[in-house]
Amino acid sequence: MMFMPARSFRPGRWMLSAALLSAMAGGAAGDDEDPCITGTCWDCFADNIASCRDIFPEPNDETLRNTCAQAAAEAYLACNSLIDREALNNAWIELFVRLQQCGQQFGDPIAQKMCCDIVMEEFRRKLAELNNPNPDDQGCRDDALNVETGLAIHTFRDVIESEETNRMVPVYITRSVGETVSLTSAGIGSTYDVSQMPCVRSVHLLATYQTKDGVVSNWLDHDMDPSDGVPLEAYLNPSSLVHADTVYLSAMYMDAQGTPVMIESGLVLLADSPLSGDYNRDQSTDAYDLLDYIDSYTGTLRRADVNANGEVESSDLNEFVSDLSSGS
Repeated sequence: MMFMPARSFRPGRWMLSAALLSAMAGGAAGDDEDPCITGTCWDCFADNIASCRDIFPEPNDETLRNTCAQAAAEAYLACNSLIDREALNNAWIELFVRLQQCGQQFGDPIAQKMCCDIVMEEFRRKLAELNNPNPDDQGCRDDALNVETGLAIHTFRDVIESEETNRMVPVYITRSVGETVSLTSAGIGSTYDVSQMPCVRSVHLLATYQTKDGVVSNWLDHDMDPSDGVPLEAYLNPSSLVHADTVYLSAMYMDAQGTPVMIESGLVLLADSPLSGDYNRDQSTDAYDLLDYIDSYTGTLRRADVNANGEVESSDLNEFVSDLSSGS
């Protein structure tokens, strides 16, 4: 049986076996290009999130994709807790391979969900063995746990509970570039309130999204005193999001040492321009739209898939040129 590699997948590459993945995890070739070996914890997190999206892109992959994203966030927390990076990398690759096994061996949604739960529980157990948190912070970390999942991760309520009828996926809200997403309920959930957690000293909001040069992450907002509530705002910068169709928002709640205590997350679906051929969403059609689309097309980015058939191919280019010509 063959499996996609966790962080080596790019369109057009060969699928690799689980045995080869294990060899890669131990070092050797490719480590100098792997952000989870040589990059920062955030570089690794962003790359893992991109892998979750790329390997599990279909609607019926939702359970696999969500479990993968939860594991990526847990791995980020562990990485910032000074866990052994190589051991963490091995645990992540093993989880990723097993999630693919869940998808390939179990077509029934219930069986697939049970498989994902078991894989995730095993991953958390391994992280617990590798991680040795500061005992003084453990009470705060316990307070930050999501009672439904057992994870130190929650989701922005105003993203999940959106009543908008044009939502594409239940956990998305739709916004246009140039708008600001106001996260007024950040830090507050049905079972937690960071203003009541003394060990939470700051919160930092980041956005992860696709560019023509790869996935990037940028700081958007900060609050250095969460005790008075955490209203956060995410400005959807048009010039930065030309090649993005979604923005992954994450708020990192830190203790006094800068170690993450909890993560909140949410996904924003970026609306296309109502004007045909307006690829860069600047409300006009011109040569810049064609140039920007060509960048996306040659990079086989997901947004270049105009006909939404899961492939970036010549028919997408033809359809975009037709849309650009109409400009209506």
